Amino acid sequence: MLTKEILKASPNEILQAWQDGKIGYRDAMGLLDVDSLPELYAACHSSCVEIRTALSPVETKMVEVIVGEISQ
Repeated sequence: MLTKEILKASPNEILQAWQDGKIGYRDAMGLLDVDSLPELYAACHSSCVEIRTALSPVETKMVEVIVGEISQ
């Protein structure tokens, strides 16, 4: 669930929240009205928001679930 603060946040703050793992990429895309991950990464680049290279804990868990489903 998105907080009131993130709903009122600037594009830079939204991008930073996504990179900090506080919101998911889908939420960031929706808040910024972008249609693809390449656009989202381009927004980070143009806003000078450093792109994280490690998976967030939530992303790691998603990978574990997906791999578990595929392995069955």
